[in-house]
Amino acid sequence: MKKISIGLAALLLAAALAACGAEKDSTEAAEKTTGAVRTQEASEKETVPAETEPAVISTGIAPGEDTKAQESASQAPTEEEPPLPGGAVSEEDFVIVYHGVELRVGEIFDAEAQKESMGVPVTEQGQACIGGGYDTNYYYDDSTVGVLTIARDGAQVIYDVYTGEAGYKTARGAEIGVSTREEVRALYGEPTSSAVAADKYSLNGTTVLSFSFSGGILSEIDLSDTSIS
Repeated sequence: MKKISIGLAALLLAAALAACGAEKDSTEAAEKTTGAVRTQEASEKETVPAETEPAVISTGIAPGEDTKAQESASQAPTEEEPPLPGGAVSEEDFVIVYHGVELRVGEIFDAEAQKESMGVPVTEQGQACIGGGYDTNYYYDDSTVGVLTIARDGAQVIYDVYTGEAGYKTARGAEIGVSTREEVRALYGEPTSSAVAADKYSLNGTTVLSFSFSGGILSEIDLSDTSIS
């Protein structure tokens, strides 16, 4: 092994120390730079605003109250029409009473048996279209009251009854010659159908009670079976 002189050794040691110092300075500089970067990242993280809850718009209504308000509105009482005198129109309204005799369409009429109550009618007959015999019309009080019948199985069956007798009143109080159209509607409700001067109420689609008006005043009441008449 070759011997190294003291001077050369000193030079090599100095060079090594210098290199070590440079490496140390380089390492320290790198650490400082890394620390600065980390400090900056931490600072940026601290300045990022935390996630916030969605903004809530106050309505001044507690949870559930809006639903209650809607339910309350839906349950609020609606304005109803006053009940009709005698209740809703029913089968009992589809009758004309003359001198105490109840006349309804579809029922047998015996003019002879009703002479004492209704009087002696003027009659009008025509050959029956079906079943033979004669269809007969019976007129009372100068034809202000009429009972029209068809021949069926040897009997006279009512298909139309009318009255235009002044002062005649229905069971509900509609009076011929006195009651206005508005008053009749107040007694019977809204009609099933209307014409220019008549209101009609249907019982079953074929039995019809009609009120006719002249000058806005009740002038005639007619009860008919429209499937026949």
